[in-house]
Amino acid sequence: MKRAYIIHRWGGDSTSDWVPWLKEELEANGIAAVSPDMPNTDAPTITEWTSFLLSLIAAPDTDTYLIGHSVGCQAIVRYLAQLPDGTSVGKVILVAPWTELTKIKEESKETARQWVETQIDWDKARAHAKGFTVIYSDTDPLVSTDNAKYFAEKLGANLILEENRGHFTDGDDVTQLPVLLTEILSQE
Repeated sequence: MKRAYIIHRWGGDSTSDWVPWLKEELEANGIAAVSPDMPNTDAPTITEWTSFLLSLIAAPDTDTYLIGHSVGCQAIVRYLAQLPDGTSVGKVILVAPWTELTKIKEESKETARQWVETQIDWDKARAHAKGFTVIYSDTDPLVSTDNAKYFAEKLGANLILEENRGHFTDGDDVTQLPVLLTEILSQE
């Protein structure tokens, strides 16, 4: 059976943004969906989030889909880079991924620093997934278009541009993301 893991953004949880909608839609389409509340969401760390994913998704295979939002994207890519050789997940879809942020608040800079400064093993991460898609918005106040393109280039990802969707949060009135559901179901 296909399984999807939806990893929310920094400061979010399993009830934020489009996560509940996607979980419901996936389940209606016969895909088991898990949307955990990630640890320490207001000050996420690489170690906590990747360790949590390694524990949560202990036996990934090509029927495993990973969907991330913002810092959840980095957590997924860093998780993939830690998988043993010969292990591969199916599709990975990253919504508003970043390796650097624009217009970040002063109080968030320390938390962001580790995510920005700690290198990602792109080659190893890429080797552990059948395919990647990056979805970004032309009006994202935190993630530049160049940053999204960089992520896509490093992962050999399909790149999807959404117009006027901000950072894909409920604050941007994004509580549904049909392009994301279409992308997942197109892999069936």
